[in-house]
Amino acid sequence: MAQDNDGAVWGTITLAMPQLIEWQIEGGENRLEGRSLREFVAALSSASEGREAVLRLNLVVSL
Repeated sequence: MAQDNDGAVWGTITLAMPQLIEWQIEGGENRLEGRSLREFVAALSSASEGREAVLRLNLVVSL
């Protein structure tokens, strides 16, 4: 995952149902990572202030 040319912030959430595995935010000043959805929302809000935010969701499913 990389920052695009327009300076958007990219947020990725990885879920293995029913729990959150990890999240990452790139494109801001620093790369941010964590495991709490609440922290993700707060970090994305501050990192994307005044810029576009793109979210990507990875869903891990066992068959």
